[in-house]
Amino acid sequence: MGSSAHLNEHINTHGVKNMLFICLGEYSCRGDLVWAEVEEQVKRDVLRARSEDGKRVYYNGQIAAIKFIPPNRISNINQDIPEELRV
Repeated sequence: MGSSAHLNEHINTHGVKNMLFICLGEYSCRGDLVWAEVEEQVKRDVLRARSEDGKRVYYNGQIAAIKFIPPNRISNINQDIPEELRV
């Protein structure tokens, strides 16, 4: 059902019938699929997102090859870059 051991454990514990799987898109090639998956995970902040009680919201342990949880704040932003050019 997924590559996450934690997700698969959850599915085994609660049953696949209690899961909702949603296809977010269809892509013409693997490159487009990988790009869209990474983009979606970054937008959802899957490595850092926490619920009100402090528990992680997503099972993701990495995005592409990023296997660490990034810091919660970005520091040392170049203030000389115009706001409209910042990501």
